[in-house]
Amino acid sequence: MCFLGFSQEFLSLAIVSVLAGLFGQIVTIACCPLVKSFLTFQTLVAQGFQDSVNNL
Repeated sequence: MCFLGFSQEFLSLAIVSVLAGLFGQIVTIACCPLVKSFLTFQTLVAQGFQDSVNNL
């Protein structure tokens, strides 16, 4: 009985970790373009800020 409970707990843990891995992959695939565009935008903003400071 105890062993059964342990294996059930282990199984649920394994399922959760697999789901978390899948979710992480999906989030990574979804967010990669977003992060890239955000970083590009940030770079552009920083460049513009630097230019305006240089113009002062």
